[in-house]
Amino acid sequence: MEARQGRDAAGGSMRSTTARPAMLLGRGRTDFGMNKPSALDIQQHLLSLIESIGGAPTEADMTRFMNIFYEGTAPATRTSWDVTHFTNSLSTSWRPVHRR
Repeated sequence: MEARQGRDAAGGSMRSTTARPAMLLGRGRTDFGMNKPSALDIQQHLLSLIESIGGAPTEADMTRFMNIFYEGTAPATRTSWDVTHFTNSLSTSWRPVHRR
């Protein structure tokens, strides 16, 4: 891959673009010295976000909801990114599905 250097149309300098992807990937892989959250912390955070989006389930539905959560959703949520991805999907799809 050839790096482009020189001047752009406005007269500003065009920097090499070959080093940027590698630099960004390196930063994405580091944890910046922070401890990883435990699985229980991630699950509790996800449960609170689900409740804020769709409301708390009724007492009659609570057992079913928790069974589905701990058998299907909880094992798939291992990182904070998984929580963010799931809650973004849920917040987008909850209103149309809930109205039916």
